[in-house]
Amino acid sequence: MYRIAVPKFPGASGAEDVVYAYSSVIGDVEAYTVAPEAERLGKPDAVIIPGGYSFGDYLRPGGLAKTCRVSGAIKKFARDGGPILGVGNGFQILCELDLLPGALIINYSTSFMNEQAYIKVASNLCPFTKHLAEEKVLRMPISCYYGAFFADPRTLRELEQDDHIAFRYCNHLGDTDDPIGFNGSLNSIAGIISRHGNVMGMMPHPERAVEAVRGGTDGLAVLSSVLIPDSNPESAQSADGPSEST
Repeated sequence: MYRIAVPKFPGASGAEDVVYAYSSVIGDVEAYTVAPEAERLGKPDAVIIPGGYSFGDYLRPGGLAKTCRVSGAIKKFARDGGPILGVGNGFQILCELDLLPGALIINYSTSFMNEQAYIKVASNLCPFTKHLAEEKVLRMPISCYYGAFFADPRTLRELEQDDHIAFRYCNHLGDTDDPIGFNGSLNSIAGIISRHGNVMGMMPHPERAVEAVRGGTDGLAVLSSVLIPDSNPESAQSADGPSEST
């Protein structure tokens, strides 16, 4: 049975949503939470870092997560090539751990955003997008104040050139013509992939879009992709340690 570890940092509220999505909706998956003081992840096949204001966003979103012992285990899992997805605050944590480049800053509107967002698949070069068609439009909720992606020009150029932008914000037709983007993210970036392809972060919440009664099921496509074996073993990427492009 496929095993999903869900590190639960103090204050984070999204771990149960991830466990529910995999265990009760997708099924045939063992999803379990991991305490912040844990030194090991329990031999998972993948790691999902949930959203939900860890440490109350004190200092800055995700800034205190690196003080937890479990963060060392997460970084080791990344170096060993394990697939990791960070959602919302989980994306911010991955940037703080230097597993992803760039940073998440205050939305262009300077206000908290809690609404549905349209995103389109920009790259299928990571475990969580490998079975999604490029340009496919998905709809899922976003809930953030620090949600706008920012990076220096060199990092932004490398992400574009290496096809490591996972998702872009768009409208329901897939257009990304708005120069400001959905929330002020540079190049309308809603999610990115690490240098070696095994780590991905995204601001919208796929774990909250898994049932029609909750507004839609588009999140299942992202969460399920990692469960499907690669048809080409040679496509596996090398391990991803801390980013050197930040």
